[in-house]
Amino acid sequence: MAERVAGLVAFGCTTLPTPARARPYLLAAGLFARRPDSGARLTRFLSTALLGRETAAAFTGGGVSNAAIPDVVDAILARNPLADLRGYPGPAWLVNGAKDHFRTDERQFVAACRDGRLELLPGAGHLAPLTAAADVTRFIDNTAFRLKLPDQATPMPEKP
Repeated sequence: MAERVAGLVAFGCTTLPTPARARPYLLAAGLFARRPDSGARLTRFLSTALLGRETAAAFTGGGVSNAAIPDVVDAILARNPLADLRGYPGPAWLVNGAKDHFRTDERQFVAACRDGRLELLPGAGHLAPLTAAADVTRFIDNTAFRLKLPDQATPMPEKP
């Protein structure tokens, strides 16, 4: 499969998963499960506070399901992202918002890559694909152009 991938771009995922880091998510899932609406109302409220009304509406518009949190946490804990990166032979861009609180192990992640780069999006936090969508899109388009992917005829302009 790696031979079919020109490059890897990963956003906001440079913290090693550990049981201690997973505990708050499992606690939240337990609290959500006790609520009559499974925490959907609280999730919509928090999403609006973090993302703004329009982005939160798009984010939660298809419904909210907090029931999957324990399964997602288990799946993440079962992975060894540093081993996965060591096994990938191509170029990798690890992209974080400069204000992302999940940047704790980013240097280890870059070191695990055979051809890795760390990129920071100024002013963005962990949810950069939602809160800084234009910057994320520009980064992906520019990276695809640098890799000379066939569907990229002209470079995207850099942000002024």
